[in-house]
This record gives sequence, structure tokens and C-alpha cells, in this order.
Amino acid sequence: MTFSSGTTSSGNSGAIMIGSSNAANGAGGLISLTVGSAATGAGGSIIHTAGSSSNAAGGAVTVTAGASSASAAGGASSLVGGVSTGGAGGAVAVTAGASTTAVGGAAALTGGAGATTGGATSVVGGGGNTGGALTLTGGTGATAVGGVLTLTAGQGATTGAAATIVGGVGTAATGGAIVISSGAGSATTSGAITITSVDAGTNGASGKMKFTSGTTSSGNSGAIMIGSGGAVAGTGGKIDLTVGSGNTGAGGAIDITAGVTSHASAGGAVTITGGQATANVGGAVSLTGGVGATVGGAASVAGAASPTGGAVSVTGGQGTSAIGGALSLLSGAGATSGGAASFSGGVGSAATGGAVTISSGTGSATTSGAITIKTFDSGTNGASGKLAFSSGTTSSGNSGALLIGSGNALVGGGGAITISVGTGAAVTGGLLKMSAGSGTNTGGSVYLTPGTGTTKGSVYFVNPATDANYGTISDTTIDFSTTTVSLVATGAGTLTSGSTLTLTGTTGISMGASYVYNFESGTDTCTGDAVTINKMSGKVTSSTADLAADTTVDVTVTSSRVVAASKIFVTLAGGCSGGTVVVSKVVPGTGSFVVTILNRHASTACGSAIEFFFLVVN
Repeated sequence: MTFSSGTTSSGNSGAIMIGSSNAANGAGGLISLTVGSAATGAGGSIIHTAGSSSNAAGGAVTVTAGASSASAAGGASSLVGGVSTGGAGGAVAVTAGASTTAVGGAAALTGGAGATTGGATSVVGGGGNTGGALTLTGGTGATAVGGVLTLTAGQGATTGAAATIVGGVGTAATGGAIVISSGAGSATTSGAITITSVDAGTNGASGKMKFTSGTTSSGNSGAIMIGSGGAVAGTGGKIDLTVGSGNTGAGGAIDITAGVTSHASAGGAVTITGGQATANVGGAVSLTGGVGATVGGAASVAGAASPTGGAVSVTGGQGTSAIGGALSLLSGAGATSGGAASFSGGVGSAATGGAVTISSGTGSATTSGAITIKTFDSGTNGASGKLAFSSGTTSSGNSGALLIGSGNALVGGGGAITISVGTGAAVTGGLLKMSAGSGTNTGGSVYLTPGTGTTKGSVYFVNPATDANYGTISDTTIDFSTTTVSLVATGAGTLTSGSTLTLTGTTGISMGASYVYNFESGTDTCTGDAVTINKMSGKVTSSTADLAADTTVDVTVTSSRVVAASKIFVTLAGGCSGGTVVVSKVVPGTGSFVVTILNRHASTACGSAIEFFFLVVN
């Protein structure tokens, strides 16, 4: 059946209008366009086609549901594909018109305007055992750029509408994923993905960006992974985390914080790792404070505050086949003075402060690593920096001890310790000074202790020009036999021995024209012409007071200082009034000596006791 208005040679052709009449107390009459079913072929089609034009716009096709003047919804419009009991349901396609010379016609799905809220526009895949997919695709560019796909939320007079992309709910398994992929570049670079909030208006801040996985009631929450792709013939893509610049207040911060746990386990770790290189040097990791107009920003690595504070460990990498990675801690260079480097143990507010330990690496097969602490060579002018090793002051108790020593050797000698002053170009060499501490009562002592062994060690004095020993102090000897030595005291000087003190000079002992006095001396009076004086010198008074003329008396002096080879010097001191006495002889023996005194006066006896001095020389 054909319903058609006639053609016209001038003006519009006749319109065709099909409609039901108004109903005063009921629904308007239904208009149904239905194609009959087919027993053996495809069902008949319904085609709505607007008229074409050779010199203006083509005719429009408008399908409009009925309006409602009551407080009810307007009539709905539906485009529904046909149902199939044995195959795929019928498709619904809305396609704008093509243009052979300009832009193709646009296709728009728009909700109706509302006095309160505008009508929603919904494009939904059909339900099924597997839900129908929804695909929004820009048009193919046959010779240039493909069509753009833009999803934009509506503009608001106050706040703009949010745009939400949500994966489908999985009622019995995993929810639907969201994948945003740029377009492939079959010949060159794939497309970029930019996610950005729009610049702020005149007032206010730009919108924040938030990337977070959802919470979970059982199991781990979802991981967040940010990474660039692998490169076959180039470098892996760079990842930048950068805070934008500002002109008020401090610069924006970057916080990287691992997760908190309420379980009796460790909090989440934060790991920053340089890239691996399978054929060259691995990638570096740098923590750098920001540049400042006055002071540069600090870089801080700190363990967290806890009942026991968190440790901080900085470790060079393991060398699996060669040398381990070096660890360098350098303070910054300065246009005037370089920055200081400080190593401090933690404060102990109620007990001992934290210790500082510097240990070299273990050599599992050979020698352990050396430790070198030195100041750097000076520049053109100035001195090299000093080294100060000192324990701190104390307000109660002893200050800390300072111990310098080499380790024990199980097979071999203990390590040598050398303290030397550097060579200088000045007239006088640098001092080496060792000072014990002062005390309000007794000052501290200085000990030089050689090592023990089968033969005890000694203290040597070395000639700096020849490196030869010119003096030795041991537990039995002070020997400066290869040089000239002076012992000088501005006050009194004392040499004391607990046993025998021997003074030996190859060519003699000179007293240097000095007054010599205070020899060991004693005084006693004989009993029965005998006396005991255990001294090197002394004065003896005889018991005989009337020695006859031309008569001798033997006086025996007992002394532990006398041996058979002793030289005994005797000098008369006086006495024997009226007579004339002389020392006739002196005979030494072991432990004593005998002095024979003669009154050589021819006729007069002594009128008093005889006195004499003696001196024992061994």
C-alpha cells in the first residue's frame, strides 16, 4: 500500500498527516505502525526517511512523545530492537547524516529541560547472562585525526556537576575494572594520557587530585601501582612527582607514608630503589633539599619516635663479585666556610646517651678494612684543620675516659701505635705534649708501660736523624750510654734507691766543683774499746781516757757497710790531752774494721778519751 502526496513543480509538495483525535475524558487514540511477521524470511522493515534537498538542508525527522499538563510525567519515547527467540536481538542504530563535502551531521542525546532538575540521559547495555557492552567511540579519520571523545559534566550556576566513571557491581565475584588506555600509534608514538584538574578561577584553589583504592572488610585493600612501560631500544619512561610553585608561604610538601596497622606487626615499609642495570652501573637514588635564596632546604632521614626509637641505616650495596659500594657522607661546599659534619648519639633523658660506633668492614678471608680520620690538606693560605678527641665535661662523677689501643693478635704481634708530629719548615718542630689532669688534691699521673712477655719491653728514645736508639728505660736499666745526658733540677734533686745506688763513669765521676755533703754518718762512744756504727762515715770516742805514753789501743768498729776490700780513711778529731796520738794502722775485715791508735809521747799519758772520724769507701 502506498500513501503519497503528489509532486509539485513549484512550491512544497503536499504534507501527509496521520493522527488520532483528542479525548475529553480518556487517553488519546493509539497510533501503531506494525510490519507483518514473516514465516520464512526477515520481518518487514519500517523506514523513516526525511526528504533530501538539492540546494538546502535535508528534512528533519522528529519523534516527540506527548506532553502532560497534569502533575505527571510527559510521555516516554522508546526505540527498541526486535526480540529474537533463536538469535541475536535486533539492533538499534542512531546515525547522523553523512556529508560528501563538509562536516557530517551531529547526533545528540539530550535530556529534557526541567523547572527543577533537567531530565537524565542514559545509555545502558542490555541485560543478559553477560550484560551488554556499552561502547562510545570517536569516528575514524580516514586521512587525518580520528574523532575526539569528550565526556563533560554539566555546567552549574553554583558548583559544576561531577563526572563519575564506575565499574559494574559484581554481586558474587570481583567488581568490574576501569581501564583508560591511550590510542595506539601503529607507526610512531602511542597517545598520551593527561589527568588534570582545571585551573582555578579568580578566587579559590584548583581542584585536588585523589588516587585511592577502596576500603575492605576482609583481606588486603587494593594496591596502587604507578609505573612507566619497558623500553626495547631506549630508556624506560621517567616518573616525576612535582609540587607546583607558589608565591605565598612555604612551598608545597610531598608526603609518602606507608600504611598503619593495628595488628601486632610492623607498620608498612617505604622502599625507594634505583633502577637495575644488567650490563652497567645501577641507577642512583638522591635525596636533595630544595634551593633557597638564603639557606638551602634540609634533607632529613629520621627513625620514628616510639618507646624504642626507630633505627636509621645507610648501607652501601653488596658487591657480589667485586668491591662493595662505598658510603660517603659529605657536608656541603661553601663560598666562605664549608658546612660542618656532625655525628651525635641520641639524648638519653633518664639514662645513658646513645653511643657512636665507627667500625670498618670485616674481611672474612683476609684483612679487615682500615679507618682513617684526617682533616683535609689546607689551601694556599691557612692551616689544615685540627683534630680533637675529647670526652665531655661532667657535673657529677668522672668525665669519660679516652682509650686508644690496637687489638689483640692471636697469631702475630699486637698492632703498633704511632703518635708523631708532622715535619715543618719552621725553625722549631711541632710539640708533642702529654698532660695528666689537674686535681684539687693530687694531680693525675702519667704512665708509660711497656708490654709484658718472656722479655719485658722497654721505653726507647730515638734519634730523629738516624732513627737509632740513644736511650733506653727498662725495669732494670736507664741507659743513655750512646750520648751525653744532663739531669737538671732548678730546685733540689734526689736520687734514691731501695737497694744499692751505683754511679759509674768510664773516665770518672765529676761533682762539677759542687759542695758535697750529707754522707751517711753516725756517732757513738766505745764500750770496752768496741763500738757499732752501721754507717759509711762517723765519729768514734774511745772508752780509754788515760792511754799511757808509747802505748797503742785497738778500737774495733763494727759496720755492715764494711767488706774485706773496703778502704777505710781515719782522721783524729781530738782528745788525749797531754799526750800525742797518731793512727798507726787500719785493718778492714768483713763487717768491721780495727783502728790502732798510738800515744807516741815519751813520758805523758793521755788525760782524756781519744776521738776520730772514719770514712768507708767500697
